[in-house]
Amino acid sequence: MLFLASNPRASYPMMDFINDMKKGGLYILGHVIIGSFEEANADLHEQFRTWLDFIDCTKLKAFVELTIAESVQMGARSLMMNSGLGGMKPNTIMLGFYDDSIPKDTHNAVKTALRRTNPLIRHCIDRNSDVKIEHVIDSFPALRDNAIDQIVMPLEYVGIIKDAILMQKNVCVLRNFSLLDKFQLRDGTIDVWPLYKIDLNESGADLTGTLLLQLACILHMVHEWKGSTVLRIIVLEKEGEKEKEESRVKRLLHDLRITAHVVVLDLHSEVKWCTCAIAWPYIMQMISEGSGHVTSDSCTDSFLDLEVQRRRNRLMLEHSREARVIFTALPAPPHDDHSCMQYLSAMSTLSANLPSMVLVHGVERVVTTSF
Repeated sequence: MLFLASNPRASYPMMDFINDMKKGGLYILGHVIIGSFEEANADLHEQFRTWLDFIDCTKLKAFVELTIAESVQMGARSLMMNSGLGGMKPNTIMLGFYDDSIPKDTHNAVKTALRRTNPLIRHCIDRNSDVKIEHVIDSFPALRDNAIDQIVMPLEYVGIIKDAILMQKNVCVLRNFSLLDKFQLRDGTIDVWPLYKIDLNESGADLTGTLLLQLACILHMVHEWKGSTVLRIIVLEKEGEKEKEESRVKRLLHDLRITAHVVVLDLHSEVKWCTCAIAWPYIMQMISEGSGHVTSDSCTDSFLDLEVQRRRNRLMLEHSREARVIFTALPAPPHDDHSCMQYLSAMSTLSANLPSMVLVHGVERVVTTSF
């Protein structure tokens, strides 16, 4: 996994979450230094040492990659193309959420979390140590305090997602992770909301759906999460098909050796207040007359409909309010650059006022073994 990090002052909760989710895989923290090579090169080595000190103090099992570029998108391209160790290249790109809100400084949360989770952290705060966690965090720039100082433009941000997909890399967008408290996981859930039916047939797996299951399953296998949360797969189905769909999903989970609760919501009762029951692409597939699959473009077109996302958001608010993390699907960005703001607005509407959320777009077939 490659996490494109801006500033650890605000990004640490996401870094720590990805550290759990990556399990034993490769984890890289990538950061772009904006400027010309001649001007920024002198600062590169100092920043690299600061990042290494941060990794050392936080005990994140990650490597650091820094690059210099004239824009964030160009730097992100370089990181996505060149990061890795030999033949080990990250196949999943992790991004923080894009909006104009003022980022929250998690400076104190970092220190509190580290002291509660790792008694060895005292070597970082010992008065005789040259490297103190307070000093390390303070070495990073102050967070912006207004929307004008946003260094990434909307078109750039959506362009990074497009570039990642073009390079055949999965994409995960993380939002609301400042709300996540790993010491308050008990009695919570990890909820998976597929965009459409997950299928592993030979003609072509639902790449995003299977990736959703894999990521949620890996997270639930981590000790802190497994002992405190319940993994749930939430699907919608028509009244007469609910038992059949529940049986199908349970059989799929059994074959994949994933332990999870299956929640089947009644399609008609859940969308009876909708003016159009086919608003959600998942619903479109279930009532379509034969194709069995929704095209990528149809998913993207429906995703851009803000009323659709308001309805999905209301469903999740009702059924996943107690979730600690929600995984759901993210369609590919529209081909038209003029729709990038609409795409970001749809993402914002879908995830508004919800718990920590991971929006996932899969492009690679997930390797699975079954009975």
